[in-house]
Amino acid sequence: MGLLFIDGFDHYGTDPTKKWESANGSSLITQNGRFGTYCFGNSRGDQWLTKTITPNSVTVYVGFALSITSNPSEERPIISFYDGGTKQCYMNTDVSGIFIFRNGNNSEITRHTSPWPITGGYHYLELKITVNNTTGTIDMRWDGVSVLSASSKDTQYSANAYINQVGIGGTGGGYGMGGNHYFDDFWIADDAFQGDCRVETKFPAGDGNYEQWSKSAGSHNYENIDETPPVTTDYVYGNTANLIDTYTKAALATTAGTIKGVAANIYCQKSNAGTKQIAGIARLSATDLAGSGIAVPSSWGYLQQFLSKPGGGSWAVADVNSAELGIKLIA
Repeated sequence: MGLLFIDGFDHYGTDPTKKWESANGSSLITQNGRFGTYCFGNSRGDQWLTKTITPNSVTVYVGFALSITSNPSEERPIISFYDGGTKQCYMNTDVSGIFIFRNGNNSEITRHTSPWPITGGYHYLELKITVNNTTGTIDMRWDGVSVLSASSKDTQYSANAYINQVGIGGTGGGYGMGGNHYFDDFWIADDAFQGDCRVETKFPAGDGNYEQWSKSAGSHNYENIDETPPVTTDYVYGNTANLIDTYTKAALATTAGTIKGVAANIYCQKSNAGTKQIAGIARLSATDLAGSGIAVPSSWGYLQQFLSKPGGGSWAVADVNSAELGIKLIA
């Protein structure tokens, strides 16, 4: 499939439960991000985020920018991989800044022997985890360089050889982390290492080619959905299949490089009984391409959908800058 989830932590204010399935602790989203924007930060063991992914994946890749301000006084968690509520394996950092991988039963699987740098701000960490009782693997990259490759390991603790949830930060308890752990530019994939990625968040800045949804207030549709964090006092709404709204946006700060994915983050809810489906849509060079319908939740929350480039091929920076992005009511 490719990318399963991305987050730059910049579009939902201080409430990550709008996008992550669970969060614990306060002041989780802080303005200490890699590029001067927002990030997830934890300084205690009872501060964490967890994200459910589909489908169940035997092999999962994750990447994120990580800044650790000081080493802990004892082992503390960084990232965990779950089957439901059961932890398959996880990665800790110790008093020396060494990363230690453990099975869900807490037994050590492998470790990297060079300490993570706690000076110089952010570095980029990527992991590949394959779950199995005997043939599991763990691979790690720092700033694009392979630094650990372990095979024939027991990375499975549940009855199922797969991962369907990823957690970052602590795993429980009010213990201190020794310093602050900051996470930014986060992605999950099931096919390959994506490299050091920047997740840029762009908001509607004007009405595009389509303005078919009704607006709750004002003169322009985009003005009802451009807030960060999102509010529900103004919005666009519709009840007829195939209604489309598209919006313009600011250009990317990134001027060159490979676009790994373009995702619509749709903050929505249905207002009545029955099933409603919505999709993200992209418009480029007068060509439209919508994603498949996703069920609209009964309560406000984010739906994330990756969008293919209209007309085919791979997205380029110029395509993203030129494209209008929006929403389509499928049914």
